[in-house]
Amino acid sequence: MHQEIKQSIVNILRKYLYISLGKVDYKLLKVNPIVILCYHSIADDGWAFSTSLEEMEAQMKLILKTHRPVKLSEIVEHIKYKKPFNRPVFAVTFDDGYQNVFTAKKLMRELEIVPTIFLLSDIEKIDRVNLGTDLKFLSKHEVKLLKKSNWQFGSHGSTHRNLNELSLEDTTYEVIESARSIRKQYTFTPKTFAYPKGRYNNSILRAVKKAGYVAAYSMDDGFITPKTNIYKIPRVGVMGTHSLSEFKYMYSPLVVKTRMKIKQLIGLQSK
Repeated sequence: MHQEIKQSIVNILRKYLYISLGKVDYKLLKVNPIVILCYHSIADDGWAFSTSLEEMEAQMKLILKTHRPVKLSEIVEHIKYKKPFNRPVFAVTFDDGYQNVFTAKKLMRELEIVPTIFLLSDIEKIDRVNLGTDLKFLSKHEVKLLKKSNWQFGSHGSTHRNLNELSLEDTTYEVIESARSIRKQYTFTPKTFAYPKGRYNNSILRAVKKAGYVAAYSMDDGFITPKTNIYKIPRVGVMGTHSLSEFKYMYSPLVVKTRMKIKQLIGLQSK
């Protein structure tokens, strides 16, 4: 009960901070030009990392008022080749590959959004404690159906273990073997990687590069430009505790800068 009260207070303070800072950006006509949203589960089940389909629909319709949807691969091209966008853009990603994400297929098609899913490759050995849920994962058939609908796929490692705590051998398994396993299971090779829980260090970055991934995504806060490190691309995490009024401002420049400073102070983001 004490933890629930503490979390409720944190949520209230966060909401006040986001809306207050976001309104300043709104008055100054400042917009974050490139946003990558990170979702996990699409369900109304009370899990902190679950967003209901109805909430996601409202969020997508809201961001579509200011940003144009693009594929994640287009943002990689912007970073690598300095390909400009003529207006603010956003991309949608899903980490882990939960089965309930399939329920968003119709909505994404209707809104002309092409998401990317970062799959875990060794489902039978998943670190459920680290993951924090017993939710089912997408079947091979469902992955293939989403692939036919032009959804993009990357790797999220093999078992979702915290890469910062692993030996070089285990890190290699999580990073390299996950790509091989996905290729074997689905007959396509993932070109991008998302760090489990967004955590990484220099050794992990080297392993990802050596594995041949063309880009990798963190949960750091920051702004995406042609100068962005292609293996530390920031994303904005969307949780079930975010209200629609918070979502409206959670990717605005002042909010991103403030969240980045807070993460740096508590050691959750590289400086």
